[in-house]
Amino acid sequence: MKSKNLGNRNWIFTISHLMVGMIFFFSCQKQVQQESLSPETVLEEETADGIFPYLRLSTYGFFEGDIKNLKPVADLIFYQPASSLFTDNAFKSRFVYIPEGEKAQLEGDDLSLPLGSVLVKKLLLPSGFPQSPG
Repeated sequence: MKSKNLGNRNWIFTISHLMVGMIFFFSCQKQVQQESLSPETVLEEETADGIFPYLRLSTYGFFEGDIKNLKPVADLIFYQPASSLFTDNAFKSRFVYIPEGEKAQLEGDDLSLPLGSVLVKKLLLPSGFPQSPG
């Protein structure tokens, strides 16, 4: 009789976990639908309020002047990796943003960036570069 009771408890345990999982799944689906952005929301003015992530890269303010020139602001630090991967003949520039008053730490071969740091990679295709179809 004892083993039959144990089997029933396992069955009830399994069903209750399945129900909790289904509730979690459907509540997450609802949250995702509520957070979906309409085109009107995407086009609204966005303020750099410190609540990340922003909707637009331009809100971060990493580049100044005409966006077509992609001139980095003074807060971005240019860096070059020891080795670079081939990227279909694109020109690459890499930068790191470290929040004011913070410092990166180098321990042996490990680099630790402080919270709020951002790595930026700018890719430019040479003029006349064939565009992919579609």
